[in-house]
Amino acid sequence: MSIPTVILDSPNRPGEYICGKTEADEETSFYCNSNHKIRIWKYRGMTEHEMAQTVAHEYGHHIQNQIGVEESFRRMLATVQSDHRADRILHKRYEAQAECLGGFTFKYLLPEMADQFLADHDNGPEGEDINDTHPSYANNRMWFQRGMNSITSCDSWSAPESEVL
Repeated sequence: MSIPTVILDSPNRPGEYICGKTEADEETSFYCNSNHKIRIWKYRGMTEHEMAQTVAHEYGHHIQNQIGVEESFRRMLATVQSDHRADRILHKRYEAQAECLGGFTFKYLLPEMADQFLADHDNGPEGEDINDTHPSYANNRMWFQRGMNSITSCDSWSAPESEVL
């Protein structure tokens, strides 16, 4: 499996076009499937743990790309084009799996930081937003922790919907 390039962008530096011209203005981190680059949007106050977790999550997308999950995800999305809720649930399942794979990556590469990261991020905002593409804070944390425990627990596709909302 190839290792993606990680690019750090911040408000103090113009965004680098890694996947096309549209994403450089977005204040977000993402993985570019076409060239295997990870862009990390480094915001003010971002801790070392948060940066490592974000890189691990985006690396989770790289793993999805390498094993064919991303391609299957795109095919599934095409079948639910007119159903906004089904589209969002698929996105949340995709992001939950990336978070789980990120947890596995984090634990494997930074075992000395992993348990402390979970302790530091024990609480977050409650609830979920169906319009968001990611699971709620609590569910995202659950998937990250599952990945830290075992990569075999990263099947978000057959998980109950309540675990990905």
